[in-house]
Amino acid sequence: MTRDARMRSGLQRQVLSVYKRSLRAAKNKPGFYENVRSEFRRNAAAVAKQDVMHIEHLLRKAEKKIKLMTDEFVQSVRTVRATDRPESK
Repeated sequence: MTRDARMRSGLQRQVLSVYKRSLRAAKNKPGFYENVRSEFRRNAAAVAKQDVMHIEHLLRKAEKKIKLMTDEFVQSVRTVRATDRPESK
């Protein structure tokens, strides 16, 4: 076991495991791989390492997304951002 692996907390190991499983599930679906990478990076920058409740919430959301990605009927993904919404007049 490498030194880095021994120094990781259980939560950190969970995050890495979910990240790897997400990437594997997204590998053969168009648009999913980049979506997974960008979402994990965005959350890593936005969420404090000490905010355990928020991290656990994000892990539960990721588990649900993995189930969706492994569904054979799901073929693509679209991300909607606040800037994507049409302006109301």
